[in-house]
Amino acid sequence: MLAAVFSSLLLSTDDLSRNELAGICFGVFGTTLIANPTSQTLVTADIRGVGLVFLAAEAFALGAVLTKRYRTSIPVQSMQAWMMLIGTVILHATSAGLHEESLGTVVWSPVALAALGYLSVVATGVGYLIYFTLLDRIGPVQINLIGYVAPVFAAVNGWILLHEQITVSVLFGFLAIIVGFSLVKYDEIREEIQTL
Repeated sequence: MLAAVFSSLLLSTDDLSRNELAGICFGVFGTTLIANPTSQTLVTADIRGVGLVFLAAEAFALGAVLTKRYRTSIPVQSMQAWMMLIGTVILHATSAGLHEESLGTVVWSPVALAALGYLSVVATGVGYLIYFTLLDRIGPVQINLIGYVAPVFAAVNGWILLHEQITVSVLFGFLAIIVGFSLVKYDEIREEIQTL
């Protein structure tokens, strides 16, 4: 939703159609159904953490729009490498400034090394390369719709790995997200059906 707002303000070519706006709203609604916030969780939640997560989402959405707006001729791979390097320096400097952490306190178990390797190579290296390549091709609003799929995978993985229940509200959330995607991609879906 934030990417759509920033995009409509900062990119002249990214005006949202009614279908796209309705689809984004269905996606937000579906994600809310899956998250299933209760009055108790809303009251007991640490507002600082919620605020920081919101700021992170806002920064990510704004970053995608600004990357598209100020795109240079630098290749996607080089742009990603520079962003990762600068981001790493900022994160480590912030971590060192906020906490008394050191690498000496890390327990280097095989599981920790495997997790670090996966996060570094697959999730970050490959994932962001795909993300920025698609950002160039389809734009910030379309690429940030992938965020609506994350709760679906989280719920399914929770069911498979942690034996969590998939409730009726979660199923309705899945349905709302599918409807949202269908509305956003309505023109493309219609063209594909017509070519069949």
